[in-house]
Amino acid sequence: MVAVIDYGMGNLRSVFNAIEILGFSAELVKDPEKLQLYDHVILPGVGSFRVCMDNLQKTGFDQSIKEYVQTGNALMGICLGMQILATRGFEDGESLGLDIIPGVVEKINPLDAKIKIPHVGWNDVTFNSIGNPLIKSMKNSETFYFTHSYILKCDNLNYVFGETIYEKSFTSAVLKENVFATQFHPEKSQDVGLKLFKNFINWTP
Repeated sequence: MVAVIDYGMGNLRSVFNAIEILGFSAELVKDPEKLQLYDHVILPGVGSFRVCMDNLQKTGFDQSIKEYVQTGNALMGICLGMQILATRGFEDGESLGLDIIPGVVEKINPLDAKIKIPHVGWNDVTFNSIGNPLIKSMKNSETFYFTHSYILKCDNLNYVFGETIYEKSFTSAVLKENVFATQFHPEKSQDVGLKLFKNFINWTP
């Protein structure tokens, strides 16, 4: 059984449906105390860093996510769910994140004025860890769907698991022990996205 955290933000239904298409059971979890009952948890997110953190704090998920990570079980963040794992973000002013992946979230700042923000559409992700079970049966470079204006800049480059070029290279996936997260949307990325979900659900950190 896979938990999908429901804190009032994110593509919950599309993530839920993707998991069920693969033949796994999923549950939308609104009670932060129930996270400890699962060995795989997905943290989706769409919207503003500040509003997202406010919602997590109001619901109590901010602390329960940190406690869950300490169990060593698998956590996957998606899009904004990856960004809030950082130490702090600068969307709508400065606000603190969960500080699970040390780093900051800043707006994409292209040198060329013709580069459109937000970054929307399909783009390549080059993974930095050949043979990792999270990318089993996948090529070293795969194409995923993005829609975002902000990026995570890791303090520790060892946590950078995937990179993408949008004028400049940016971190599009991170991996720190039992915490995996993507800037792209696997649930919108068709077959390759389903493959990634399957690998995550079968993953034992």
